[in-house]
Amino acid sequence: MTTALISILLTVVVLGGAFYWMTAIKPVEPNTTKETTVVDPKTEPTTVETVANEKTFEGKGFSATYPAKYVADDKGLWTEETYESHINPPENCTTCQLPMVGIISVTTDKTLEQQIIQDLTLTGTSLKELAEKDAIKEYEEVKIGDKTFTKIVSYGMIETTSYYIKNLDLIVSFSIFFDTPSKEVVVLLEDMLATLKFE
Repeated sequence: MTTALISILLTVVVLGGAFYWMTAIKPVEPNTTKETTVVDPKTEPTTVETVANEKTFEGKGFSATYPAKYVADDKGLWTEETYESHINPPENCTTCQLPMVGIISVTTDKTLEQQIIQDLTLTGTSLKELAEKDAIKEYEEVKIGDKTFTKIVSYGMIETTSYYIKNLDLIVSFSIFFDTPSKEVVVLLEDMLATLKFE
C-alpha cells in the first residue's frame, strides 16, 4: 500500500511539474524579426532613425521635410516611377510634367490673395468674390502645425488643390493635382506642411 501511495504521489508531482513547465515556461525561439520603434516626428525629437528616413526640401527662404522614398527637384516631389516618366516621358504623356506635390515660391510685394488670383489667371479682386461667382471651387483658411494656409481648390484642365502661405515678401504654394488625389498624397503634403520653416 505504501509503495502504491508513493508511486501515485511521484506521478502527481511529475505530471504537475510537466504541466507547469509547459504552461509557464515558453521555449525560446530564434528572433526572426527585427523590432523597430515607431517615432511620431510631431511629438518626439528628431533621432538618427527619423533623419535616415527623411530628406529636406530646401527652397529659397524656406525648407520642409519629406519621406526619403520620394525624389525632389525644382518642381516638387515625385515617386521614383513618376520622376523617371518625367525625365524620359513616354510618347503622348500629357501629365508627365506634373509632380505628386508641386512647389513654387515667389518673392513679391503682392498680397497673398493677389498672388493666388494671378497664379490662377482669374479675373476678380477677391477670393470671396471668385468663390461666389463659382470661378474657384472652394477656398478656406486651414491650420496645419503652427501655421495657417489658404487652401484653394481650382478648376481648369486639371483640378488643383493648393496651399498658399506668405512670410514677409515670400509666397510659397504647395499643390496636388487631379480631382481626387490619393490619401497617400494628401497625407504626404499635410505632413510636409507641418514641418515648413522659414529662414
